[in-house]
Amino acid sequence: MKNKIFITALLLMCFSLLSFAEEYKEKIKKELQFKEPGEKNLLMVKNMNGPIYIEGYSGNSVLVEVEKIIRADLNKDLEEGKNDIQLGIIETGDSIILYVDSPYSILKRKHGKISYHWDWDDSDYDYDFRLNFTIKVPYGTTLKVSTINNGDVSINDPRARVYAGNVNGSIYLKDISGVTKANTVNGKIEANYTRNPEGDCSYSTVNGDITLIFLPDLSADVTYKTLNGDFYTNFDNIEYLANKVETVKKETEKGTSYKIEKNPAFRIGDGNIQLKFKTINGDMIIKKLR
Repeated sequence: MKNKIFITALLLMCFSLLSFAEEYKEKIKKELQFKEPGEKNLLMVKNMNGPIYIEGYSGNSVLVEVEKIIRADLNKDLEEGKNDIQLGIIETGDSIILYVDSPYSILKRKHGKISYHWDWDDSDYDYDFRLNFTIKVPYGTTLKVSTINNGDVSINDPRARVYAGNVNGSIYLKDISGVTKANTVNGKIEANYTRNPEGDCSYSTVNGDITLIFLPDLSADVTYKTLNGDFYTNFDNIEYLANKVETVKKETEKGTSYKIEKNPAFRIGDGNIQLKFKTINGDMIIKKLR
């Protein structure tokens, strides 16, 4: 029995080594500039595989460092990955867009909106890739960032609006002070505010908890929707409101249908802004900074 266990473990180690037989690493560094400094500037990051870390600072340049990692079983596949996977950069005055540029990625700009997706139907490659983003951005730059696999989204002290998305990973927002929209599928959302937001915010995840820390003078109407979760808070100036009624529009083959949903709601303080929460399997927590 011991021999069988040893042989099995050895085979697993061999397979593991074979799966990473070839590896290539590259550090990419860029210093980018907005046309003019100001709060209207936007940094957008569209990653596919790998984490995103962004930190605000008092400088004027966007400092980008990307670790590019390609792994493959065969050298020819490694070379293909090295050529296929590139850092895409688009600079348009008050916007900078960073994305994974490859034969399988599609980025479109239409009517001022950006769409980005991966053409899975035509993707045929035998390598694994990852881009790890580390970025320093001037204070006040609006952030719209997202990744899909193999990494979290972490943002520290941007002093601006934040739009953060993920699929298989968590979102960590530290020292936030602006309007926030954060959503993921398989991961948690954590955020702490150094100044309470002055506009509406939303947070959603399918599998994970949402934990937010606000200053004691928070004033908001809170609505939430969950299937297998609970809401917790240590704010004591709470007024329970009648359930908020929302109309959800859905297009089907038979035509347009409308669904009326009633979501629990309560008010903290005077209710100056709206905070919307949505989970399926996870709790929602609003904490008061003591």
